Amino acid sequence: MNAIPAKKVKRRGIAAEQEAYYARVRVSLDEVKVGKVEKFKSAADLLKELEAYKPST
Repeated sequence: MNAIPAKKVKRRGIAAEQEAYYARVRVSLDEVKVGKVEKFKSAADLLKELEAYKPST
């Protein structure tokens, strides 16, 4: 049976998480470039928009 040191496993896991994070950031930046995002002038404007989509209870 081949044993892998815990430090190596941890290092690989951290590297995989970082790569996944970088991939998500790249996709987000691409969406900004092609105009798939909506920009708001203020936090209040953003909150108004979010409230419009809030399901009634």
